Amino acid sequence: SKEAEETVRESLLSQGIEAKPHPYDRDAWILQGAQRLEGVEAFDRGWIQVQDISSMWAALTASPKPGDYCIDVCAAPGGKSLHLADLLKGSGMVEARDVSDYKVALLQENITRTGMENIKAVRMDATILDEASIEKADIVLADLPCSGLGVLNKKRDLKYRISLEQQQELLVLQRKILDTIWRYVKPGGTLVYSTCTIHRE
Repeated sequence: SKEAEETVRESLLSQGIEAKPHPYDRDAWILQGAQRLEGVEAFDRGWIQVQDISSMWAALTASPKPGDYCIDVCAAPGGKSLHLADLLKGSGMVEARDVSDYKVALLQENITRTGMENIKAVRMDATILDEASIEKADIVLADLPCSGLGVLNKKRDLKYRISLEQQQELLVLQRKILDTIWRYVKPGGTLVYSTCTIHRE
């Protein structure tokens, strides 16, 4: 609502942070003046989630409808999953999955902070078929592990660390995950494959 937006803007402004509308999405703001997230009231209270606009496009592309059941197969730390849950406006369910206890803890931390109830964190290896999920999901979001070479402007140290062998391993992992998780999509459902690095293979 307009009132909620104004409350968030005023809170940010009181901490020296200006929120400007993003030119690509009316629900996104560009924050100026924020040095760190910890201690920012709007973040601590779960009123805002910080992520790049290109990350937001994954959930927007999925276009969830009220009541949809969504699976995010490599979800940590949870920005895209939370965005899906927000777009569902309290309806449906987003199952945010990741492979380790550490990553599930990150997901749960963000879920708890935002107070959303139509999302849950689950520990699950995306390379192993979950029989119970076959043809159950209206939306499967697959933002898969990649080299990071597509976002070098933000992670410049990566260019010194990613070898050709590591790139090949990630390509094999992506294929293994995709060969598994497509089966979770209901007939007529949506699979969104998202990656920061475009590779011929």
